[in-house]
Amino acid sequence: MEPSPIQNLKSKIGTVPRHKAAMKRTRYSATISAAIEARILTKNRTHLDYGCGYGDDVKRLRSMGYYSVGYDPYYFPSTPLVRSDVVTLSYVLNTIESLVEREEVLVRCWELASSVLVVSALIGNKQNRPAFADGILTLRGTFEKYYGAPQLREFVEDVIGLTAMRLRQGVYAFFKQPTQVMTISSYSRERLLEMEKLLRSDANDLTRDWIPALDVFLEKYTTGSYVYYRLRSPNRTLPKGAKCLHLGVAGSERYIWGMKALESRERLAIANRRLAKILARLSEL
Repeated sequence: MEPSPIQNLKSKIGTVPRHKAAMKRTRYSATISAAIEARILTKNRTHLDYGCGYGDDVKRLRSMGYYSVGYDPYYFPSTPLVRSDVVTLSYVLNTIESLVEREEVLVRCWELASSVLVVSALIGNKQNRPAFADGILTLRGTFEKYYGAPQLREFVEDVIGLTAMRLRQGVYAFFKQPTQVMTISSYSRERLLEMEKLLRSDANDLTRDWIPALDVFLEKYTTGSYVYYRLRSPNRTLPKGAKCLHLGVAGSERYIWGMKALESRERLAIANRRLAKILARLSEL
């Protein structure tokens, strides 16, 4: 049986040392500061910091009387993942090179939050660094994805399925209580039409280049001491009806082309899902 596209896309996990992206902090992160200022994170609420790195935010919160725990797959992998009133996902999305896994992590954190999920990511642009997937490789060999503010908001809102509350630049909160959130059903017709236009434009831009079919997946293989990558298609949907397309080593021009094609497929799927929701709502008005 052929592995699923998601399983094979994950085959590149391990090529990027994500744990090296963890930062030592001498003060609260912007995520935690924003959550405290908005009275989302209070001393009478349980808190889970998902992807906490060295755990400096958690240590500082606990010293101030908050009930806070931290989970990190590298530094604190044994922390039980139990539902908490508030879950923070602080600058974790930027370090994940797979768009598919970013969505999975967001969904997992939303499921763990019984009241509020607070998500943050880097906003801006980083030039003069080697391209990797839809981001860059840093001098430490870690992956970084820099979002535009509208791009980040659209991404997290699409995955969660709710409208976020902006706490500060790059920091958004999602609430479980219906009275605290806006859904697509609350948008005006003008806003829906505007969103439809933008999404159709995004989809047109993406489809100007080759988009892999759903059966295409990334495969890692080794020859001696070298690690190579290729695209595989059980149904021969690759260019010229090929079943396999070699990409070479990670970071090569051909590899970057292949990764961008896979990421464009995921971005197109997101745009189409959002468009379908908007069209369904417009048909009701």
